[in-house]
Amino acid sequence: MMVRAGVGSQGLRDLLRPLHRRVARALPLRLRRQYLYMAAGFPPAHLDNPRTYNEKINWRILHDRRPEIIRACDKLEMKAMAREKVPDEKRLRIPETWWIGSSVDDIPDELLQREAVLKPNDGSGEVIFLPASREEVRERTRGWLTGEQSRLLGEWGYGHAAKVMLIEERIPVQGTPPDYKFNVFEGRARKVEVHTGRFDNHLKTWFDRDGTVLDLRSPYLPRDPDAKLPEHIDEMLELADELGSGWDYIRVDFYEAEGQIWFGEFSPYPGGGVNRFVPGSFDAQLGGMWTLPRLNPSGTATEASE
Repeated sequence: MMVRAGVGSQGLRDLLRPLHRRVARALPLRLRRQYLYMAAGFPPAHLDNPRTYNEKINWRILHDRRPEIIRACDKLEMKAMAREKVPDEKRLRIPETWWIGSSVDDIPDELLQREAVLKPNDGSGEVIFLPASREEVRERTRGWLTGEQSRLLGEWGYGHAAKVMLIEERIPVQGTPPDYKFNVFEGRARKVEVHTGRFDNHLKTWFDRDGTVLDLRSPYLPRDPDAKLPEHIDEMLELADELGSGWDYIRVDFYEAEGQIWFGEFSPYPGGGVNRFVPGSFDAQLGGMWTLPRLNPSGTATEASE
C-alpha cells in the first residue's frame, strides 16, 4: 500500500499549490517566508523579534545553521543521533535500515516484497508501505530526490541532508499505529500530540505532560475523543527528555508496539512554521516556552538568549 502522508498541516499543503509555488519562488527567502506565513492566514510575522511558536520556527528557518539541524533533518543521521543519546536498545527500538540508494532499479526484488517502509531521506510527507511492485514504486518516487520542497520552503536543514532513499523495517503493528509527538523545550517534554488514523481519518489531540487533555484543536484536524496517552508514557517522557537534551526546542516522535517504544523521528521545523491552533492564543503560549539560542554570524549557536 502506498500512502502520501501530510506535510505537517493542511495549511502547508495549501501553500505548496502551483499558484503559491510560482509566487514564492520569485521572492528572496525572507520575503518568501513572510509571504507563506501570511498566505496561511497569519498577520505579518515578527521575524527579528519572534514571540510565537510559529514565528520562532520561521526564525530558525531563516537564521539557525547549527550542524545538528542537518542531522535532525536527515533520516539516517537522526537515527544515529538518537542511538548516541540512548544506547540501550531495550529502552528504545530504532527501525533497522535495510537499503540505501538513489535508484528504484537498485532495490533488491526481495526487499520490494517484504513488510517494510520506503522513504526519502531528506524530507517529510512521503511514505510507501511495501510490498509493492517496482513499477508502482518508480511512479510514486518521481521527484523525491529533487529537493524542491526544501528549496521552496527555505528549510536549510533538509536542503543539506543526503539525497537518497531508504528502506527500513516496518513497526510490527496492525493498521496505522498512533503517533506520539513530544514537544521538547530545553530538555523537557512539555506538550504531547497524539495523532491517530494518520492515513485515513487523521485526528490530533493535545495533552499536557501530566496527561491533561487540552482544549485545543487544529482547524484541519479534529480531536479524537478516544485518544489517550500510551501505556509507557512515563518511559516515553524520559526518552523525549533525553533525546531533546541540548536543544532549545525539538519535536521527538515515537510509536508503541509489542510493549516496546520505537523511535519515529526528530522534527526541527514542525508544520513548516504555519501551524494553526484553535484557540490562536496557544501559538503565543507555546512560543513562550521556547528560548531561542544566541547565534554567531555564521548561524551557529553560542548560548541561549535571555
